[in-house]
Amino acid sequence: MEEYNKYNMFLQPEKPFLLIYTDTDDSVSYAWLESEEDLQEVIKEVTSYGCKIQDAIEIGSIREIKY
Repeated sequence: MEEYNKYNMFLQPEKPFLLIYTDTDDSVSYAWLESEEDLQEVIKEVTSYGCKIQDAIEIGSIREIKY
């Protein structure tokens, strides 16, 4: 992991793809993935089980954490 740099508070996420979905019991689940190809594979898998995709997001190459 990148060493903290007090002058640069932007970090590249290790797994920038986020999938949020619900199953047939309306339980919410999520998965962090490393590539768009992985994301597409998981989408196919969970939808084959009857899950509903709530959102699929690519987090940008940088993000700011405010505290």
